[in-house]
Amino acid sequence: AAPAISVRERGRQEEATARREALEDFHAFLTRKFRTLVAAWRQGLDADADGRLRFPEFCNACKRLGYRGKLKTLWRALDTSSVGYLTLRHIDKVADAGLDDFRSFLEDNFRTLDDAWERVFDTDKSGRCNESRFVTSCKELKYHGNALRVFKWLDVSGRRDLYIDDFDILGLRRRSETLNPSAEQRVLERQAKDRAEAEAMLGRFKLFLNQKFGNLVRAWRHLDSDGNGRVQFTDFCQSCRHMGFQGNLKALWLSLDSSDKGEVCLDNLDPDAVTCLLDFTRLLRVYFDDLDSCWLAVLDPDASGRCSLEEFERACRTLGYIRDAKQLHRYLDIHNTGVVTIDEMEVLGLPRASQEEAQARAKVQPGEAREELDRILQANFGPSAVQGWRKGLCLGPLAQQWTEEMSAEECYTW
Repeated sequence: AAPAISVRERGRQEEATARREALEDFHAFLTRKFRTLVAAWRQGLDADADGRLRFPEFCNACKRLGYRGKLKTLWRALDTSSVGYLTLRHIDKVADAGLDDFRSFLEDNFRTLDDAWERVFDTDKSGRCNESRFVTSCKELKYHGNALRVFKWLDVSGRRDLYIDDFDILGLRRRSETLNPSAEQRVLERQAKDRAEAEAMLGRFKLFLNQKFGNLVRAWRHLDSDGNGRVQFTDFCQSCRHMGFQGNLKALWLSLDSSDKGEVCLDNLDPDAVTCLLDFTRLLRVYFDDLDSCWLAVLDPDASGRCSLEEFERACRTLGYIRDAKQLHRYLDIHNTGVVTIDEMEVLGLPRASQEEAQARAKVQPGEAREELDRILQANFGPSAVQGWRKGLCLGPLAQQWTEEMSAEECYTW
């Protein structure tokens, strides 16, 4: 007999089936009515051509088109990442990726859409480009994608001729002198929407990385495959595809590399995590000359070769680390095993030491360190501990020296 399933599991299965059937029915409806899903998006769903649909707009568009399916179920089937809006990618992932690839190809070869149109697609100045001409032009440009399929996506009217305005969906830059005021305004609006899309894409990317790797620091280790702390666009795209992320990588890159440096680092992805790691690194440098001494002295005193969360939190309290120790432990736990090893802590950039040197330093007890400090003060400032404190360590006015406090970092630099 088949094993019984819980009510909750049965509900999940029924919901998944309902979503799949709603999506199939919706796609079939749009294809019958508009021939392609891209045409359905441009002519039926995205009425204001802003590139995105929120739920109220989506419902109004469906009702206007005469679709009578369950809209809430359909919305959940489309917006699987719960970003709160739909783009062409949610309606037709293949077309969205293909058009994005074609747009990137044109951007790499032409400054503006007008340049591409005049030099390649409309060389006879007729104002239009038929299917045969488009496919031939793409071959001459050495475009390796499916040119015929791109033509059909752009030809939303089905007239088998393309006009320059049919390329608007690509969002390519236009020459300002070719635009009338209303067209120029549309370009500005498009650029603003591109920026908003880039920010939304970054949010979706972070959600994807968190779900896949647990946190963004762990995810960065996969993006920065060679460990040099910097990632350039080509390597970034390869890593994203290898991870299985589907989205507008160019928009995502522009959102990360906002200063146009040509490379990104962890600080662009998660600045809060970088601050957390840097604060911990600075604290360790106050007390230790190398990573191995720190590891043996406070993080792995039992020499087990690993540091559990409980041990790590205790060490952070000992060191005076005031940020979230549990979150820091997750950042350092690269392999998500629940423990941290010394090799995983190399990301902090502290120098390494030999086993003998580290063991010798780690064996120094607090009492021994205090005795050593007293000897140094007495040798330099006289036999009195108070005199040594006031002359050697205090920095403030004489009247404040009875209550003056000294941080560990100040003591280290003394």
